[in-house]
Amino acid sequence: MNNKKRKIVIITLIFALLVVSSFAYYYLKPLIEFRSKFEAFPVNAQGLKEYRHRKTNIIFVQVPKGSFVQKFFLSKTVFHLESFLISKHEVSQKQWQAIMGSNPAEFKGEQFPIENVSWEDCEDFCQRTGLSLPLHYQWEYACRAGTTTPYSFGLSITQDQVNFWKELSFDNRDKTLPVDSLEPNPWGLYNMHGNVAEWCGGLPKGFSDKARVYKGGSWSAEAKHARSDSRGMSNLSLSESSVGFRPVYLFDR
Repeated sequence: MNNKKRKIVIITLIFALLVVSSFAYYYLKPLIEFRSKFEAFPVNAQGLKEYRHRKTNIIFVQVPKGSFVQKFFLSKTVFHLESFLISKHEVSQKQWQAIMGSNPAEFKGEQFPIENVSWEDCEDFCQRTGLSLPLHYQWEYACRAGTTTPYSFGLSITQDQVNFWKELSFDNRDKTLPVDSLEPNPWGLYNMHGNVAEWCGGLPKGFSDKARVYKGGSWSAEAKHARSDSRGMSNLSLSESSVGFRPVYLFDR
């Protein structure tokens, strides 16, 4: 092989190596970044992967990709979702205080959900930690966990399953419960129904830019508000002892 051909071969090999390296970097970078943020856990009892977010110690469940039909009044919308991570529990007071340095909750307890926080407060927490508030359809998809009934537990709920307010009942707790209380849904997510309602990100069509959606019902709300498809609305700067949140993490690719 003469010098000219040798140079062409070398240049071609270098170019090929650069192309391969660029593709490898493009595809491996998100994985490297993900592993720097999350520690892998064993799969949960429902067979889904779990991860611990290193900065907040929040445990996340990786929900599978899929679709569902969201009904709201007379409208129906089909959503197709890629896999994403959602917190296994509502954010606890311990996790909130570690990041924000304060605890505004009315019902105190390290493992109780943070509440009495506004949408703006929760958005601040997410920005500090690299997480996000779930969009209303992401939240509902995770809450339903593949079910089509009003609740992920079926057609109705009991107070053994959900912390909600029941009319004419002496069993109402009148406060929150620890975030890992009661039964998880079919994907292993706790308190998607009841305990505290949960702020959602984004601004659904037709809502005021000063308002934000929350979903899930709470300790102070009737069962109908805990339905998978139910939603409430409040001013983004207001805080209540019945509203908290759980964040999500979306994969880059």
